[in-house]
Amino acid sequence: MSRDSVTFVVSWLLRLAMSMNFSKLVNNHKKLIMTKNVGSTDKMIRIVLALVLGYLYYSGVLTGTAGIIAIVVGAIALLTAVINYCPLYSVIHMSTNKK
Repeated sequence: MSRDSVTFVVSWLLRLAMSMNFSKLVNNHKKLIMTKNVGSTDKMIRIVLALVLGYLYYSGVLTGTAGIIAIVVGAIALLTAVINYCPLYSVIHMSTNKK
C-alpha cells in the first residue's frame, strides 16, 4: 500500500466522520445515543499519538507491516478523538469524560 493511498484512506475516513452526526443514530426504529466517553486529556493524548505515528510512518522510520499498523492505530486514535467516542470504552463501561 503506497503512502498516497494511505493518505487518501485516512483523509476519507476523517471527512466521513466529520460529515456524519454521531450523536444520534437510528437503527431499527430505536434511537441509539453514542454518549461521549472520551475526555479532553484523553482526546489530546489520542491526537498526539496519531500525529507521532503518522510522522514515524511518513518519515520512513516505520515501514512495511509496522508502518501500516501504525497508520491504522493512528487513524483509529484520531477518529475516536474527533467524535469523542471510543467503542472499546463502551464495552468495558469506562469513561474519561467528566460530566
